[in-house]
Amino acid sequence: MKQLLSVRFLATMLSEQDVVKDAYVLFDDKIIEYGKLTEEKAQQFLNDKSISIVNKVVDGKIIQANSVAFPAFVKGHGHDETCLIGLRKEDILTEWLDNVVNPFSKFIKENHEQLKKKLHDDPFKVVFRKCRLDDIQFGITTYLAHQCNYNKYYIDELVEANDEAGTRAVIAVGSQDRNFHKEVLDTVDQAILRLDTAYGKHKDNKMATIIPGPDQDFSNSPEMLKAQKQWSREHEPHLLHIHSSEEKIATEMFTQRYGMTPIEYFHSIGMLDGNTFVAHQVQSTANDIKILRETQTPIINNPLANTILLSGVLNYKEVIENNIPYAVSTDGSGSADNQNILAACQLAFNFIRQQKGCPNAFKMLQRVTTSPAAILKQNVGTIQVGRQADFILFDCSKPYQACLTEENLLQMLLQKFVGNEITDLLCNGQFLLKDGKYGPRVQFDADKVINQVQIITDDFMEWMKQAEIIRETGVGWTANL
Repeated sequence: MKQLLSVRFLATMLSEQDVVKDAYVLFDDKIIEYGKLTEEKAQQFLNDKSISIVNKVVDGKIIQANSVAFPAFVKGHGHDETCLIGLRKEDILTEWLDNVVNPFSKFIKENHEQLKKKLHDDPFKVVFRKCRLDDIQFGITTYLAHQCNYNKYYIDELVEANDEAGTRAVIAVGSQDRNFHKEVLDTVDQAILRLDTAYGKHKDNKMATIIPGPDQDFSNSPEMLKAQKQWSREHEPHLLHIHSSEEKIATEMFTQRYGMTPIEYFHSIGMLDGNTFVAHQVQSTANDIKILRETQTPIINNPLANTILLSGVLNYKEVIENNIPYAVSTDGSGSADNQNILAACQLAFNFIRQQKGCPNAFKMLQRVTTSPAAILKQNVGTIQVGRQADFILFDCSKPYQACLTEENLLQMLLQKFVGNEITDLLCNGQFLLKDGKYGPRVQFDADKVINQVQIITDDFMEWMKQAEIIRETGVGWTANL
């Protein structure tokens, strides 16, 4: 059934000027129509029995929501590997991987049956559901989950949790065949079989897209990467995703050992083009920038995680001046930040200003909407006819929002809003958040999931007291150089 929403403001993200006051949006699973809600138009909608009015109707009048309608956010890179976002934030990236992320996934893998009995549910599904709650809370309907390390074995569980949540996933299936913890090393044939299996199972699922996601430069040989890239060329949507030049020590060690930077390595085996997109890329040489520009390889940068874990800051000004495609992301619920993608966008904006770049609000907000949507090849990122009906309603009744106008809306959204004003979130025209509460499309109990996550957390902390320390998941492989 067609639905109608009336809002105070609507920003389409089609252009800087396309902001509508006293607006409406008509939709089913896709956007059908939008514009200014005149009295005549309102009466037309009220008389049309095929349209469900989402707003309250009082005395024959549609009561406008004091909200801003904005395209749902798109997360171009992230991980769903742990729910312990705040644990050991003081660690640098490599120590944090060894001390938190991979031990957590190993813990669930080793204690899977015990946890399943205790939770009356699959523990990986529980964690993945919790990650979807994180995304939904901050307005993300479409995301890339980079399923690396132990998580590469649990693709089906992620797809199921995604289906239950009503969100849209691009799942990058991980691989490693060298310089890594031996328990998760693959052969090329094993990695390709994993891709084939996941793709075969889920290729008809319109809300889950399977692509290759080799983990790192140092952990994937030329033979592995060539095979993964060839697989991507043969399978829609022809995308491939990989980490690159995230941590300073790892990047330096890789360059020392192999005589080239990660970007030079990828380029030497013919892997870089507009369909291969790299995560982070905070350590770039002049030649890296040249290669990225010439190949038009997109970057997904994660400013919150990169600063929290002391990895570095992307030279945004250089990327912009060289017309390298880029998007801003949060690094996922398995990383060291929360999923407030608006806060990540604000931080990137401030970095660009500090680097003496001159972004405006529209171009910056594109980095969490239209840019990642284009990179992931998804029909979202704008409010326009024919796009999927994925959009956010921001409450605009706060004191700091008192001076909103059509002219300053995008600037205010970027610089004044804090991300917790989201009351409603729709994906394919279905409510994932409604009036600040999860649902009705979300098909699991959020409170139950949160309680289950606490049980997993408590058991994990006990397990860690006697667990063997994991190495060679960050840059532990450099110890023998």
